[in-house]
Amino acid sequence: MAAPDVGVRPAGTALAAVLALVLLTGCTTSGSGASASPRTVASVAPIISAQPSLSEADAWAADMDHLDDLVRVKHVSPFTIHTEAEWKAKLAEIGPKLAGANPDEQFVLVASLVGLLDTHSGILPKDGLHPYEVLFYKFSDGWFTIAAKDKSLIGSRLISIGGRPVNEVESTLRPLIPHDNEMSFLDGVAEAFSLVEFLHGSAIVADPTKPQYVLEHPDGMQTTVDFPAVDEGTWADDSTSLASPSATLPRPWLAVASGSGRDSTRSIRSSSSRSTTTAT
Repeated sequence: MAAPDVGVRPAGTALAAVLALVLLTGCTTSGSGASASPRTVASVAPIISAQPSLSEADAWAADMDHLDDLVRVKHVSPFTIHTEAEWKAKLAEIGPKLAGANPDEQFVLVASLVGLLDTHSGILPKDGLHPYEVLFYKFSDGWFTIAAKDKSLIGSRLISIGGRPVNEVESTLRPLIPHDNEMSFLDGVAEAFSLVEFLHGSAIVADPTKPQYVLEHPDGMQTTVDFPAVDEGTWADDSTSLASPSATLPRPWLAVASGSGRDSTRSIRSSSSRSTTTAT
């Protein structure tokens, strides 16, 4: 049964300019992994009204209040994985940093908050994610290339990104990936290893045009590759033809935005060029 319409108070526009929030609530978890119950789509009517001029800091503060309210209203159990005290502490921590950050940094700051929720929650940049033309996955003996535009790189071991050792990259990204258990974390972080927004926003990559992936080939030779970043749809279309595990990796925070549920999402705030999307 669909949830009743809920009025959401107007807020600032900073958050909407950077990302869309996707909440796939109506899910339960267990110690052995996540199991989703049928998803309920909440219908939230857009609220559009004239807003007084706000400073960027004030707009972000209003948006964080708005996001906090939204999660509390829409998420079935927002504090199951992490406590409400952790959520409040993270809100207080990131709030003062948002206005002075660049868009990728803003994305990562908000991701560090949403990362406290469960696997079925996540965020998307307003203009979509931008992957480098490579995908990795973690095996028992390390991180390896499982898909790449350059097929000769498939099977090579990932040594570092942006000069940061692969284990350090993994630990840096961990707080940004909503997850219930280690498997759901690995599924999420595998994609983050290839996404500009995560790598640049968390300062793993200083220059998005030079990610400096160091790969080790089976013969022990190492090479540094600056993969180009492309539109997500372009790489997704190409990567599905590679017959690699990457084509079926779960994409929890993209499930509504790019899956069958897309038509069920509703805009809860909008202006001439900004919108925030949520589904539960």
